[in-house]
Amino acid sequence: MSLINIKNLHKSFGKKEVLQGVSLDVEQGETIAIIGPSGCGKSTLLRILLGLDSADSGSIFIEGEDICTISASAFQKIREKIGMVFQSSALFDSLSVAENVVFGLRETRKHLSEKELDRVASEKLSLVGLQGTEKLMPGELSGGMQKRVSLARAIAYNPKIILYDEPTTGLDPLTSVTIENLINKLSNELKVTSIVVTHQLSTIFRTASRIIMLDNGNFVVVGTKDDALKSSNPVIREFIEAGLIK
Repeated sequence: MSLINIKNLHKSFGKKEVLQGVSLDVEQGETIAIIGPSGCGKSTLLRILLGLDSADSGSIFIEGEDICTISASAFQKIREKIGMVFQSSALFDSLSVAENVVFGLRETRKHLSEKELDRVASEKLSLVGLQGTEKLMPGELSGGMQKRVSLARAIAYNPKIILYDEPTTGLDPLTSVTIENLINKLSNELKVTSIVVTHQLSTIFRTASRIIMLDNGNFVVVGTKDDALKSSNPVIREFIEAGLIK
């Protein structure tokens, strides 16, 4: 059984159906890139996986449990298997770097001591190359460093799945490469399954083992990056060629 099974998922906002019965299986350890034009429903899919939005119909099985139908308490246990890196980093400006990393742990694992929380923060920050920044505030960091703090927070629970929403948007090319390298590092070292929503070709081609395109509410299965480059599908060709021009 695949780690994630999405089956016939529908989601509408008003009269606009952004997901029209999409289905997808994601295997343990895969890095999937979901691509497509802005507003096509890519981030909506991540929000449903994370429990921030609900599907209108369909199922999402994670390790065999349908998160669309289970209770809130049962979903919380599933939620702790999922790390999320938001496009804006979504750090709390009033908390230190270390406090941001362990914010969720402090709320859900109240048995952990301050010393244990400090250890987790330092360990995860070290994994993303930010050792020694624990006491700094987010405002003292560059955009790329803030993104890495967001990565450290995403792995605080030792998740099985990491969701990335436009992880390199707004970053300069060198910083983007740093984030892409970290996505690959976390995938390889932590053996996590990753779903990367992005429109940036460098991120797609440097991180993904498989590429899926979302177009008009449906998935166009692309395959590997070589499959994408060789595809004759006009929608995929247009997307890639527009990215190459940039």
